[in-house]
Amino acid sequence: MKFVILSLILMISTNGYSQARVNRPEIKFENQSEVLNQATGWSYNSTLGEWIDHDNVISSDKREYRPSRHTQNFIEMQFKTVNVNNEKYYVLMVQKWAGSYLYPEIYEDWVRWVQISGYIFSEAQYKKIWDFDTTGPIIKLVTKRWVSFRKHKADTFLDLIQTELLSNERSLSGGCTLPIMKALVENEEFIRFYVPECYDDSFINFDKEYFEVVPSEFEKLKISK
Repeated sequence: MKFVILSLILMISTNGYSQARVNRPEIKFENQSEVLNQATGWSYNSTLGEWIDHDNVISSDKREYRPSRHTQNFIEMQFKTVNVNNEKYYVLMVQKWAGSYLYPEIYEDWVRWVQISGYIFSEAQYKKIWDFDTTGPIIKLVTKRWVSFRKHKADTFLDLIQTELLSNERSLSGGCTLPIMKALVENEEFIRFYVPECYDDSFINFDKEYFEVVPSEFEKLKISK
């Protein structure tokens, strides 16, 4: 009899302290901009004394080039919004070519793939992009939150973003920088920019290289809602 009573007490005690298995709420993209998929990449070749232009790639090589060998390239760019813990964030999604040698010791067998990166900005940062009158001709947005993966893993993108936003901010020196410049050339306006890069901003040199589009093309990244 005592054994039965003790068993009942243990069962009640265990049930009293057990917790339900609850998954975290799923997030989704709420709004999105149009897709920017074309820009002219300009780079000054000091040996030739010429400006070299390529579609969607910044390279000073006048000959045939491989986009995956240059960090400043993109296939398409787009802003999307997410809401985490009642906070709105703007994610710049950049799809680009990346690559590496299969045998780096002997520089053989270059392998390329499509990489997708998401750079996460606050609403206040995003609004600065469209306010050159206040910020001046050059804007540098910096974030320490970003995710990156190969294209075939795209279904995990939202999970990665949510995990990143719920975790402690990365302790990067410099973070990831998105540089944008408004230029006036012979009374015509252009927007010059770079694909974001992380850890330092030494890649920025608007005197020597940049992507360039007309303002109406760059405004494809503007979310109307």
